[in-house]
Amino acid sequence: MAKYLVLGANSFSGQDFVDLLLDDPARTVIGVSRSRERSGVFLRYKQRPDLSRYRYIQLDFNKQMDELLDLLDQERPEYIVNFAARSTGFKQTA
Repeated sequence: MAKYLVLGANSFSGQDFVDLLLDDPARTVIGVSRSRERSGVFLRYKQRPDLSRYRYIQLDFNKQMDELLDLLDQERPEYIVNFAARSTGFKQTA
């Protein structure tokens, strides 16, 4: 069984990718995001009747890199996909 770890699983693109991965019963998925898992209204995969091949973990890899590395050592996913991003905006100067 192929194991995927998706960083930014709460994001618009990340949650959609998780849902796509779960279409194949030969895949397991670990979703990681810095915030709590969002409501099922915003997460397409939450509408699935069986989420036994999916697990969500709240980790902020900017602050919890050791925990993320431990998770990777423990789970040893074949694939890591990154949808994690943070926009802080910018100040335009003249």
